[in-house]
Amino acid sequence: MTLEEHIDALDRMVDGGSPKPELRSQIAFIGREVAAFAADYSKLQEAYAALEAKYAKLEEEHLHPARSYSLIPPHVPSDGVLPAEDCL
Repeated sequence: MTLEEHIDALDRMVDGGSPKPELRSQIAFIGREVAAFAADYSKLQEAYAALEAKYAKLEEEHLHPARSYSLIPPHVPSDGVLPAEDCL
């Protein structure tokens, strides 16, 4: 049963005049389910925040790569034109 179905069952129990212990049992079950959802939501928020931080770091590294390397080899002249003998 889903949480919604348990809530509907509680509603029917109230309308049907079920004894208090049964009502309290159903309420306690619903409370435990809601607490579990809240805990899961908290964990998901933490995981999402960590994922966002990792993404931001990767994005920063991609947009602003470390200056320790270059795609242009060091022997390329400043005008970017290689001598003919280097092109073979």
